Amino acid sequence: ATDIYLANGYIDHTVWHDLCRRLGIHCYLDTLEDAVFVNRSAVGIHTGSAGEKTIRLPKKAARIRQILPEEKELPAGDTIRFTATRRGESRLFRVELED
Repeated sequence: ATDIYLANGYIDHTVWHDLCRRLGIHCYLDTLEDAVFVNRSAVGIHTGSAGEKTIRLPKKAARIRQILPEEKELPAGDTIRFTATRRGESRLFRVELED
């Protein structure tokens, strides 16, 4: 068991990310400046910077379809990769996970 004591009620996102990695908790992104929103059938991202983005799914998806900003089919698998052209870009993906 791992216990964590938080004295001041606030923990920086970089510390949370490192802690999750050390504890083996799934992290969808390595980039700390991006915001990711997830449910069973959708993944959304709002980029904090331009550049290459890789979203890691917790298990393989049989189908991945980008919904926004334009619709297109993406390769099935356990990652979603794309290049953000600017900060503040939002994308939405529909994900059908394998059982």
